[in-house]
Amino acid sequence: MALLASGREALAAVPLWNPRLVLIDVRMPEMDGIETVRRLRSGGTTARLVLMSVEPVQSLPSETTACGADAVIAKGVLTPTWLRSALDDYGRSPAER
Repeated sequence: MALLASGREALAAVPLWNPRLVLIDVRMPEMDGIETVRRLRSGGTTARLVLMSVEPVQSLPSETTACGADAVIAKGVLTPTWLRSALDDYGRSPAER
């Protein structure tokens, strides 16, 4: 696990590390999480990309649900159980989940 400070760092690291799951804050310096997800998806990553925010999901811009993220969640929902479920679903088609 690594903590990166910006979307630009994620764009450089994800293709090299090939992670199964990437948690991306909606609000980040240099490049927000929405644009980071768009670019990671267009770059061909197969990682599960999860946007997260301290704000309620309903108050986030509509782009958060249309950018290619596998999930958009409030940080308060992030629990070990939720993360395990996200990893267990990795590689399954939507019909299998």
